[in-house]
Amino acid sequence: MQLRDQALVRMFYNTGGRSAEIGDLLVPDVDLDTDSVVLTGKGGKQRRVRFVAKTAGAPRRYVRACSRCPGLIGIDQLWIAVKGARPLKPNGIKIRLRKLRDRAGFASRHRRTRLTGPAAG
Repeated sequence: MQLRDQALVRMFYNTGGRSAEIGDLLVPDVDLDTDSVVLTGKGGKQRRVRFVAKTAGAPRRYVRACSRCPGLIGIDQLWIAVKGARPLKPNGIKIRLRKLRDRAGFASRHRRTRLTGPAAG
């Protein structure tokens, strides 16, 4: 699984964010020092959501890899398309997650599931 895809799956599952909330994330929205992310929901409401350290590792590796790509300088969006240095839109993220789900053999999608407690790590 690509770094981006791993970070996406972990971010969705551990924060319980909606597609638009996760899809519209900017790099400054993710605080890897406090293991938290600022999600902007319906009506522009913002909320800070913490995630476990294991989840933090995936976006940390992904952001580090993106920072080494000269074509991505000046792009604030967190999620970047694999082909071309352009932001990956929320609909593109849905399509990618659907492909990952199908490849993994899951029969259906689970809506807004959030992993909490000891199993979250």
